Amino acid sequence: MSTQKWKTKEKRRISKARYSSFNGFDAFTTKYIALLIQKNRAGKKLLELGCADGIMTQHLIRNFDVTAVDGWLEGVEEIKRKFGKKVKTRVCLFEEFKTKEKYNDIVISHVLEHVKNPPELLLKAKKWLAPNGRIHIVIPHGHSLHRLLATAIGYIKKPNQLTQQDLRGGHRRVYLWSELESDTKRAGLQIVHSESMLIKFLPSPLMLRFGSRVINFLVRLGKYFPKIAGEIYLVCTYE
Repeated sequence: MSTQKWKTKEKRRISKARYSSFNGFDAFTTKYIALLIQKNRAGKKLLELGCADGIMTQHLIRNFDVTAVDGWLEGVEEIKRKFGKKVKTRVCLFEEFKTKEKYNDIVISHVLEHVKNPPELLLKAKKWLAPNGRIHIVIPHGHSLHRLLATAIGYIKKPNQLTQQDLRGGHRRVYLWSELESDTKRAGLQIVHSESMLIKFLPSPLMLRFGSRVINFLVRLGKYFPKIAGEIYLVCTYE
């Protein structure tokens, strides 16, 4: 498939998205991720790639001057409606994004599992990063406890297998630690900090039944069990 045909297909897929991330499991993890980004920040000016409808943007704008980018028009319009001039927005594929601005921090959260060529996107991000800037990467972990359990009972053949839910969400891959490290290395990135979060033993809709107090505890518990944690967070600089 040619690059142009792929971009057209990708835009069509994204335009059909109908959901609110504020009502799902992401509401718990994104708040914690935003705290990690604040803790490991390089400066004030931040580029958020993959803002969706603003689930993380709402936390980032409290401490950063944010430019939020996504290919989902309805999601970006929702951000503009909710936050107005508190955030700058762009509607485009990440592969098409161009800017002369330089950012202290670039957030690429739950994005690399979606894009066609992750190392290529990470290389492009280098052009948008200010000197001594940092890239914050978050991905779902292929060896999350719930995926290991699903493999053990025969629901999936291997932990990082793409499920129907993954495919419906536009995922192209499910990362393992080693694969993420390999892609960052190919892009010339140096990992300066890594952290895990979330002990997840059931699919997201079922996890919601435990309530916010238990879920917030499980999000923090994942820090102590990186091999089976549900999410991986990396802070990177360019070598």
